[in-house]
Amino acid sequence: MGHQTADTVERLADALAAVLGGRRALLVASTDLSHYHDRAAAARLDATVIDCVSRFDADGLQHALTVRPEHACGGGPAIAVMRAAKLLGARDSALLAYGDSGDVSGDTSAVVGYLAAAFGTFKKATTKTRRREEE
Repeated sequence: MGHQTADTVERLADALAAVLGGRRALLVASTDLSHYHDRAAAARLDATVIDCVSRFDADGLQHALTVRPEHACGGGPAIAVMRAAKLLGARDSALLAYGDSGDVSGDTSAVVGYLAAAFGTFKKATTKTRRREEE
């Protein structure tokens, strides 16, 4: 994505939402998480990204990556997709899987973290929530 400033990420999200508005689309962003820490340290670092993604908090993730960009080297595209998904009507986040390279290699002394998540409208609204949305 090039230089991943907050402004660049926001402009990309706005452009994606503008181009895709009114269409059914699947947006995909790919990034790995922490690099070459032991499994326990990687899990602690990756927890920041996992928390923001699980709460569908693009602003929180942008802040976390501004402070510590090593949490996700491709964080900009991930945030842009989160923002665009929200602009296109997504309300929910679902964590699909988390793991690290040690799951495959067996070496947990220096791993790379990976996370898969989806954004959309997955949870059924409760009656109380639906009433609020109808008002």
